[in-house]
This record gives sequence, structure tokens and C-alpha cells, in this order.
Amino acid sequence: MNLRLALHPEVGAALAEHRPVVALETSVLAQGLPPPINREAAQRIDAAVRRSGAVPAWVAVIEGVVRVGLEAAAF
Repeated sequence: MNLRLALHPEVGAALAEHRPVVALETSVLAQGLPPPINREAAQRIDAAVRRSGAVPAWVAVIEGVVRVGLEAAAF
């Protein structure tokens, strides 16, 4: 099995600098809430994590790659 993993640069930098990173599940976007509420919820969650001093790391599998940290456009 060949695991493909991609870290967003912001997440990678935070980990390298031993800063807090919060993993966030993308199912709230895909299945948990209807549009446009899902996008609004994601933005609010993202902002709350940042206000706490941590880096948000939304996790998703996109085209067979486990991505840790997504740009807002990916929502």
C-alpha cells in the first residue's frame, strides 16, 4: 500500500515549529450540513481555531491523496 499524504505549507510550518495544530474533519462540509450553512460553519470553526492560537488542519481525501490542511477554496 502506498499512502499519499500532502501537508499544507502552513500546517507543515506549524508542526516544524512545534506550534499547535487542530485536525478538523471535513464530513461536516460534505455530509453534515446543507449548503450554504456548511461553508459558513467551516469558516466559523476555522476562525475559532485561529483565535485560539492554533493552525486549523482540515483533513480530506482528494483524488486519492490524504490532504492535511486545505485552502478555503477547497471547501
